[in-house]
Amino acid sequence: MLTEARNESQRLVSDAQATSDKLVNDATAKAESLDREAQAKYAQSMQQLTDQRGSLEKKIDDLRVYEREYRSRLKEWLNEQLNQLDSSATGNGSPTAAPVGQLKKG
Repeated sequence: MLTEARNESQRLVSDAQATSDKLVNDATAKAESLDREAQAKYAQSMQQLTDQRGSLEKKIDDLRVYEREYRSRLKEWLNEQLNQLDSSATGNGSPTAAPVGQLKKG
């Protein structure tokens, strides 16, 4: 009877150890799988962010070029307006409208 109890005990311990080993192996495999998935998702996310960053940097550069050109055109236009104003004020140019008191009556 003692031998049977010892054998049963050893069988139970052996079964428990096998179950424990299987659970540990399954958990390790699942953890490694989750880790690989997480790394793949991280790499994908980082690639998307890098692509978006490049796109945004290009848009920023395009906007800077547009701003520079716009400012240049605006400056040229303002200078032309100032030159026209100066020339009409000194009498070198023809004013676009005569003052009301200087209209000729016929």
